[in-house]
Amino acid sequence: MTKTKVLKRGKSYVVQLQDEQGKYKQVAKFDTELDAKVFKRDLIKDREGSLKKVTQVTVINAWKKYSDYKYDLWNKYDSLSEDQSKMYKRHFEKYVNQLFPKRILLRELSNKDLANFFMMMIRQKATFGVAKQVTYQFKGMYEWCIKEEIVDRSTYNIEFFQLKNYPELMAHHKPRKKTPLFTMSQYDELYELIKPADKNNYYDVVNFVGVCFAMFTGARISEIRGIEWSKVNFSASRIKIDKQVLNSEQVVNRVKAEGSNRVLVVPTKLLKILIKFKDFQSKRIANPTWMLEHLTTQRPITDKSIREFLISKLEIMGVAEHFKGSPFKSFRHTVSTAVVNQQAASPVLNDNVIKNQIGHRDIRTTRQIYGDHNDL
Repeated sequence: MTKTKVLKRGKSYVVQLQDEQGKYKQVAKFDTELDAKVFKRDLIKDREGSLKKVTQVTVINAWKKYSDYKYDLWNKYDSLSEDQSKMYKRHFEKYVNQLFPKRILLRELSNKDLANFFMMMIRQKATFGVAKQVTYQFKGMYEWCIKEEIVDRSTYNIEFFQLKNYPELMAHHKPRKKTPLFTMSQYDELYELIKPADKNNYYDVVNFVGVCFAMFTGARISEIRGIEWSKVNFSASRIKIDKQVLNSEQVVNRVKAEGSNRVLVVPTKLLKILIKFKDFQSKRIANPTWMLEHLTTQRPITDKSIREFLISKLEIMGVAEHFKGSPFKSFRHTVSTAVVNQQAASPVLNDNVIKNQIGHRDIRTTRQIYGDHNDL
């Protein structure tokens, strides 16, 4: 039989539970004697269930466990991207651990706590988007804690938290700044600038090919650097995208997001460039593995190399500052907008074709975010 007792400690009432050695240890604390006695009664009926409900794990500790779990998904199991895994670590260190009240227990977490925490992040100069992202990550954290039996689902009070229900929080929302697009005249000018002046300079040529690929397909630069020649089908004008190169230069057998694993249709002009480049490269590298292979390391060229090459050309055009965020992201938005605009005139460009080409799981992402431009 479960042996318990209620004691008064200062202004609180604690419930103690006898362990296997016969010693009484505190398992819960309440403000009123009535709450303590109700818990004692429940504890006798359902020991495990009652203990889960009064878990002493704080929100800070739970978030730390959750961020460690996310990090391990990448570091140990390679089932989450490096950027995503480190994002949870970064959010914990910069916001949760620094700003969230230390004493709030996980089982006590409320919508009001999340609203207050959101405002703390805003006061610390977090953007609305970042504050929103971190706040909603508490839901994922709580779901994980329920799954791990750290806390009971009956205490899940933030399940239906929505920022839109707090006008004072939504007042800090500013319309998303659209990613700048390239115009056709800028595309033409840039294409002429990236053409190698010295066609024997391998790095000028390989960077030219990489930038062309981004300009013509809208593929992510991490995906382009991860393309192997074995995945290029010249006769069918198709290329399989199933790898990416991380910022750490590690090649992984997965792409950034669900829906990004795909087979690209290669535009005719780009296909001709790739055919000539493969011949050019094979005379300098024996049996190259990677499309954008470094001349000596037998690995893909670095992200720094191709970005510096592109930015130097944008500086000549006088538009480097305009595209300083990420010119490769601008290529993705430009291509997305172009194919969405062309859809009405070309029955071949159905929704499945478009979302596959860009690498989105949902066509709404392509239409409403990437292709939602009227100034092309």
